[in-house]
Amino acid sequence: MNEAGNRFALREMTRENHQQLDDLVGEFRDLASYVRYLEGMAAFRGGVEASLSGANIDEGQQGWRPGLIHRELADDIMDLGGRLPSRLPTFDPPTDDDSILGVFYVLEGSSLGARVLMRRAVALGLSPERGARHLAAQASRPGAWARLVTMIDGLSPAGLERAARASRMTFAAAIEAFSGVDCRERAC
Repeated sequence: MNEAGNRFALREMTRENHQQLDDLVGEFRDLASYVRYLEGMAAFRGGVEASLSGANIDEGQQGWRPGLIHRELADDIMDLGGRLPSRLPTFDPPTDDDSILGVFYVLEGSSLGARVLMRRAVALGLSPERGARHLAAQASRPGAWARLVTMIDGLSPAGLERAARASRMTFAAAIEAFSGVDCRERAC
């Protein structure tokens, strides 16, 4: 496998997981669906970000970290009268550098569409000061994805496999979080 194409290989290796999450998240077209999106993201990001705060992850990534947005998500939810997650899904972060990159791939990948999502949020009457803080925070780091991709492209084939396993685990945490929001709404 060509290391320069690792980012594309990782995308293919996690395509099914990503599609499952996208199908579950859906699109927000009104405030109610936007609040649902916020609540799912807060549950997902809260659990993952909390677990990463205690992990020793800076050495292999030369100080690079994904944009952490849980605090902004919580503020956005409060702005719109939503509910903060009562329980954050547990997430046991991997400890090796290659796997950590797989976790970061999912977290930072969610920021790629932040500019598009910001336009949709603005159309709903939201702004970086009210209801869309987390999108503004994600959109404010334009070089972060390129730096992450460079690190992923440098992985060995075995490292890419570890990153893919961790990415799938991270997608599973997001799917669990969004499923929990939906279950709560249906009183499962």
